[in-house]
Amino acid sequence: MNLCAQKRAYLLLLMVFVLWGSLYVASQAVLKHVPVFTLAFLRFLIAWIFLSGMLLIRRKASGKTMHKRTKEYKKSVLLIGLGGYAVAVGMQLLGTKLVGSSLASLLHALNPITMTVMAAILLKEPLAKNKILGILLAIFGVYLIVGSGQVKSAIGVVILLCSVVIWSLVSVMTKKGIAGYDALEITRDALGIAVVCNLLFCLLEIVLTRPDISFTTDTAIEILYIGVCCTGLTYILWNQCLVDLPASNCSAFYPIQPVAAAILGSIFLKEQITISFIVGTFCIAVGIIVSLLWPVIAKKQMWRVHNM
Repeated sequence: MNLCAQKRAYLLLLMVFVLWGSLYVASQAVLKHVPVFTLAFLRFLIAWIFLSGMLLIRRKASGKTMHKRTKEYKKSVLLIGLGGYAVAVGMQLLGTKLVGSSLASLLHALNPITMTVMAAILLKEPLAKNKILGILLAIFGVYLIVGSGQVKSAIGVVILLCSVVIWSLVSVMTKKGIAGYDALEITRDALGIAVVCNLLFCLLEIVLTRPDISFTTDTAIEILYIGVCCTGLTYILWNQCLVDLPASNCSAFYPIQPVAAAILGSIFLKEQITISFIVGTFCIAVGIIVSLLWPVIAKKQMWRVHNM
């Protein structure tokens, strides 16, 4: 992979986590009118329709047909749709509702650690010291920003930790299965599975809890944004980055998500940016540099010393 392609992949990762950060701000308003699993179902349904339309337009323009699906691809997509999108994301939403957004954000930032360890075990990706140090610095930055939070529900913490482990495991396990396939097709197929699964969760939620569901124009716009931008677009980019980059490199960008959420929250929800936020942001930036760029910087420094 050449340098330009790497830069593009890292830029796409930055976009992914900024959009995922905006999800917290958008969903905060929606969840006042729509329950958790109903929102999850609408989110995935809108994303599936959006991506299906994009895929249809692209096929008509190019004249190309769908890639042949191998058994390994089908297993990977099933795992992404069921384990990643339906179960892990559903557990994340439920855990957030139980413990609150602050602690949930902190626990969700453990993804880089779990993904790096799993990538080292399952994909034999090197677990370099600089990656470990960079990730720990970034996680510390997240801690400074969101705080430790108060544990409102031990069950909620367990659910969130399970969500982190499942999402990381799915991301690492499916890397080989989706290699060589188009990111748009991968995401559309996996979202179709997530739609079916979340429909069942949604119906159970409505039957068992009988929530008071109401839709306004603003709510509809926010749900569309969550479905198209925060789900459909980001999942395409995330899957493409997993194909192009090591899973541990992708995971190093996870701490950007709560930073983006904090910035957008200060703009749209009038939340204050504190000194701890500034220090935490600095730690995250240093962590990413150490994790991703330190080997390149070290090589350049050694080259300069060698040629002096």
